[in-house]
Amino acid sequence: METLLYFFKLIWRVKWWLIVLPLIVGSILVFSAKGKNGGYTVYSTVFTGIEGGFSLEEGANKKIQQNNMIDLFDAKSTLRRVSYHLFARVMVFGDPKKDNNICNASSYREIYNRMKFHKDLLKIVTRYRNEKDENGLFEELTKYEKPNKDNFVYGLFNYYHPQYSFEALQKIIVNHLEKSDIVEISYTNSDPGIAYNTLDILIDEFNHEYQDVRYGETNKVITFYKDLLDSSGKELRDAEDEMTAYREDNRIINYVEESKALAGLDATYKNKYLEANIDYGTSKGLVSEIEEKLGDYIIRYKKNKRFITLFEESNKLSAKISSLEAFDVSEMLATDSLENIKAKKESKYLAIKSYKERLAKVDEELHDAITQINSKYTTKEGFSKATLIDAWLNNLLKLRGAEASKSAIERSMISVDSLYGHFAPIGSGLDRRNRDISIKADTYKKAIDGYNEAMNRKKGLEMTAATIKVLSPPSFPLNSINIDRKKLGIMASFMTFFALLGIFVIIELIDHTLRDKMRTERLTKENVLFAFPDFANKKNRAYNNECQEIAIKHLSAQILQFLNKRSSNGSYIIGISSLEKQEGKTYISELLIEYWKQVGLKAKHVNWNVDYQIQSQEYLLANSIADLTTIDMDIILVEFPAAGDYPIPSALLQECNVNLVVARSTRAWKQKDTNLLSQLKVSGNGVPIQLILNEVDKSETELFTGMLPPYTRYGKFKYKLSNLGLTESGVNSYDPIQNEENNQTTNA
Repeated sequence: METLLYFFKLIWRVKWWLIVLPLIVGSILVFSAKGKNGGYTVYSTVFTGIEGGFSLEEGANKKIQQNNMIDLFDAKSTLRRVSYHLFARVMVFGDPKKDNNICNASSYREIYNRMKFHKDLLKIVTRYRNEKDENGLFEELTKYEKPNKDNFVYGLFNYYHPQYSFEALQKIIVNHLEKSDIVEISYTNSDPGIAYNTLDILIDEFNHEYQDVRYGETNKVITFYKDLLDSSGKELRDAEDEMTAYREDNRIINYVEESKALAGLDATYKNKYLEANIDYGTSKGLVSEIEEKLGDYIIRYKKNKRFITLFEESNKLSAKISSLEAFDVSEMLATDSLENIKAKKESKYLAIKSYKERLAKVDEELHDAITQINSKYTTKEGFSKATLIDAWLNNLLKLRGAEASKSAIERSMISVDSLYGHFAPIGSGLDRRNRDISIKADTYKKAIDGYNEAMNRKKGLEMTAATIKVLSPPSFPLNSINIDRKKLGIMASFMTFFALLGIFVIIELIDHTLRDKMRTERLTKENVLFAFPDFANKKNRAYNNECQEIAIKHLSAQILQFLNKRSSNGSYIIGISSLEKQEGKTYISELLIEYWKQVGLKAKHVNWNVDYQIQSQEYLLANSIADLTTIDMDIILVEFPAAGDYPIPSALLQECNVNLVVARSTRAWKQKDTNLLSQLKVSGNGVPIQLILNEVDKSETELFTGMLPPYTRYGKFKYKLSNLGLTESGVNSYDPIQNEENNQTTNA
């Protein structure tokens, strides 16, 4: 509540500033706007078709599309082109002598006079003006522009100009009418030609920017995916062709199955080789055992020519059969045609069959040869060994067959090993090529998807863009906007009022002038005992004495409540001082002494400038007020010098019942004052220190005394308002004299 009251007092104190200055400002604006117009406004509407249109883009946010389209109107890139086109049009078709539909003559002269100092630009403008080529000048301006503060074209758009700058063109208003596909565009300028041509150029530039934004990026994406599709397709075909050639070169159809077949073949020949070794060892052991048993008897068979011939032929046939039956690597890596391979296999089969038939005959002849040899030796011994001879021959043939089989299998195993050397690198080569083909195929698929998506998006954009249509193109304005001078003046007055109020509030918060009770207590952190009024006001000088008497009476009442102990000489001692000179402590002291004498008290004013010397040993080393005065009084008011100039002995301060510090309300409270006040409190050692604020406004004194004379209606209203007594009632409630007369009348 105290803060609210303080705020109202602030407003009351600066009321004339808050009333007069806003009225002056408002009046000036009202009279200065007389005969002036508020500019020319041009309108245009565009139908977008986004809200009610159809789009191929699923989930497309039409609200975002609409906002993007509206933002494109006032995008900096669009307004930059509008600015340069407008400047080019004015320079080419404007007239410095008379107004036309392009601009007023004054607008042309203004911008021309700015531009003519740039000689290089002036030559360009002159050439295209003679050629009447607006677009050519626009292209030259875009080339001429450089991001330099001295570049005229760059500064024209980026500095402030009421017609060509970015800040001025941002005043173009673009509104989307709710629940419709219509966008309304308006622009106001003091030059009707500039307003009309700005909006006309804006719509053209919007179409240009819209096409570039909507289709430019999409076409670039389509071109990118088309190029990617062609390059990735070619790479994929090349990789597949390389794989085919690689398979043909290495005679690979199904690498996995062929590898399995090779592994199975290797295991088969290892088993056959093991069996051949077993047969070979078994036959060799039996042959050796039988030959050992037969001894020299066997020699006759080995020397028989027919036996030897047949046996060698049998070995040759067995070797050939084993050789033909053995695996040949050329069978898996055949490079001939299928017909040749088939013919070779049939020929091999017939040869093996023929050799086996011949071998069977040769073996049969061998047995006949053995029988004939045995018949020549028809002895008892010969008959007994015939069975061994047959066993020897059979095992000998098996031994020769096992040797041939073993030799053939070894050759086959060597062929299989060579196949391993052939197939091993092919696997990693196939994996690399398959992986490369897979990557290229994935890239190709993504390129197809991206290309299709971009094409669909383009179709959707085409369907949307096809609905954009200018419903009402801008038209040249004929009538200007009338300025509402009354409204302008009221707004200016209100703005001035609140600006002033804000300034005064800021000053109030940062100002360190003491001025009133609330601010003094906030700055000093000490209690204000009383606020003594300033009687220099000539307006109510006739009431000064009366106000002074009331103020002194209330001040005395405030002081006397601290008189609770007498000094050694039986007097109440009151100390009064100040922190600076000329604070008014002598004046207040004399008024207090005079008032106390009037009420019958023996009071003495001990003045530092009259009754004692402040630079004497007597004062500086005084332990009691009795050292300065010997008069026995009821009240001794000791006036000390300013604490900022001379020291005050602690013993004197501590002997007082209360120490009063007088401060003028018109001075600022400084850090020095805070330090001095703290020193007085320390020196007083618990003796109360009370501030007396001097030369205050009468309303501040009324906080302590109540309403002061004169008791006029305005004074009563002001007093009630200052105390927020808005609904207070009572006849002459603030006139003590009238109240006393009323009481006497009532008693009579």
